[in-house]
Amino acid sequence: MTSILHLPPEPLPPSKAFILAAGLGTRMRPLTDLLPKPLLPLWGRTLIEHLIALLADWGVTDIRINLHHHVGVLRAALEKTAAVMPGLRLSFAEEPEILGTGGPLAPARAWLGDAPFWLVNADIAADLDPAPLLREYARLRPVAVLWLDPRRGPRTVRIRGNRIVNFRDARPGSPGTATFCGLHLIAPAIFDYLPAAGPASIIDAYRAAMLAGKRISGVAVEGSFWADLGTPERYIQAHRDVRDAARRKMSGARLFSRTAVSAVPALRGTFAAVGRRARVASGAQLANCVVWDGAHIGPHVVLRDAIVAEGVLANAAGAQIALRAGSIVSNPAIPAAVRALGWSAAKTMALYLPPRASGRSFVRLVCGARRALLICDTGERDENRRYAGHARFLIAHGIPVARVLADRPGEHFLVVEDLGALSLEQLAPRSAPAALEALYRRVLDGAIKLHAIPAAAVTAAGLVLQPAFGPELYKWEREYFAEHYLRGLRAMNSAAVRPVLIELQDVAARLNQAPFVLLHRDLQSSNLLLRGGQPHLIDFQGMRFGPAVYDLASLLADPYVMLPENMQRRLLAHYVRRGGVAINETLFWFGAVERLAQALGAFARLSGLPGMAHFHAYLPRGERMLRRALRHTPGLSRLRDLMEK
Repeated sequence: MTSILHLPPEPLPPSKAFILAAGLGTRMRPLTDLLPKPLLPLWGRTLIEHLIALLADWGVTDIRINLHHHVGVLRAALEKTAAVMPGLRLSFAEEPEILGTGGPLAPARAWLGDAPFWLVNADIAADLDPAPLLREYARLRPVAVLWLDPRRGPRTVRIRGNRIVNFRDARPGSPGTATFCGLHLIAPAIFDYLPAAGPASIIDAYRAAMLAGKRISGVAVEGSFWADLGTPERYIQAHRDVRDAARRKMSGARLFSRTAVSAVPALRGTFAAVGRRARVASGAQLANCVVWDGAHIGPHVVLRDAIVAEGVLANAAGAQIALRAGSIVSNPAIPAAVRALGWSAAKTMALYLPPRASGRSFVRLVCGARRALLICDTGERDENRRYAGHARFLIAHGIPVARVLADRPGEHFLVVEDLGALSLEQLAPRSAPAALEALYRRVLDGAIKLHAIPAAAVTAAGLVLQPAFGPELYKWEREYFAEHYLRGLRAMNSAAVRPVLIELQDVAARLNQAPFVLLHRDLQSSNLLLRGGQPHLIDFQGMRFGPAVYDLASLLADPYVMLPENMQRRLLAHYVRRGGVAINETLFWFGAVERLAQALGAFARLSGLPGMAHFHAYLPRGERMLRRALRHTPGLSRLRDLMEK
């Protein structure tokens, strides 16, 4: 009698997949300070778009994606992706606390159902036929089948046949080891080895299953393409590998066929992946470069092994651009600063920060765990060259500011310690009222210390300050307000402007009678960085003598934060009670009128400059705060009527 071998039925390809997209992308910093890693473009399409398209090709119709870092940006991008892929349903799981690689699955158990599903890392570049993984699952019904590469990567997984025996082998890279490529085919049995809630590692769940005698399989897929994009260098290399695969018509060509980049020539033997909405001027030279959408490379700029971020003017101050040190010949300060720090140019990345209205550009330098801030001076403001001397003076008097690491005034740059990117402006909306008020008290305690520095100490240190407050400076501020806000934004004629200027002249006269102290001059929330809970001053190069109420008004009537009125009063009382200059409420509100008029002039002017349209959003806040101040200041009827309209 002929025996019949009954093979288990081959499962249908999974219709559901879970993409892990909640990671911080720390190894890709500074790039991931700008975008979450899944949104980094690979030949013009984001990494996660490539993965979603791959899963859709495999028959997946439902994808859940966990989110943590840059949640709003990532979710908005994915919703646009879903809108152009009919038949594909995306859902999201936001994680206030990162749940790891296994923790997100438990909350999704009901959604995943009783069929096998794909689990995939959002930060890989992949092109493969899923059939070998599906056949392995159909043949042996393991708890999971993992995609492995026996040739590339760290090769830490030990495998015998197709059975994984160790995920962290003592001899990585030796025969019989392979690299996990970030893709799993998982059976519902996995939930027997995962906690019901909280953070968890999927690898720990696999280890628990293996201890229980269950099988975890690993399969190498012949002809597959996999690229690890764990570092900026590997990100650039992945572009080269994809291009080469397309030229040879090998696996990986699909990643190139979906390309959304411009045909921009590269130097011989190199590549240039330039987003279609990027502009590269004639004469620019690109070699092994990734240029994101929205970047603008100026003429005669040379880029090599560089990653250029969105919104960049690569040959102008105030760009956001990530590249290897020295890649842009038009900014010699980068390699010079790296040399001054004694860092390796080959291992140092540079990140241009968004523009500020100070005639300077800022570049974050990153070399491994070390960070520093490069400040490049355009030379248009004398006060910028005083920053280093002011910093040393303030540190000597116990005022927290960034330490100076290198000062090269002849080369128009300065390097200071990196205090991070968390400003009081950014922290305030996320803080409970009591915590916010406590933080402002710490700032005011520092202001008291600053205001107490005697003029004799400034003279003894040979410090050169900006001209003190007086009739000329007050006149400049109100004319600035008149030119950019009243005449420019509000389109008022000279006859209507004149009585407002007369009232502001009376405000200046009141302030000019107050005692003078050493001022920061721009003591607002955006100029206070928080490190370890301690506020640190920045942008103090405009220090001068003037009325303490100007600093108090800059801080407490700041349109960036919009403190409640009762909190403003309590904080003003705290400043006076702790030994600050005696300031009554009426004088404070007059100071707020002066400061806010100057701020509205600045917002009106800056919002019209290239790349600074975001300042327009602060105009309504400044107007609301000025109306509040005018309710507490006698007189000023013309200005009050104007602001109430």
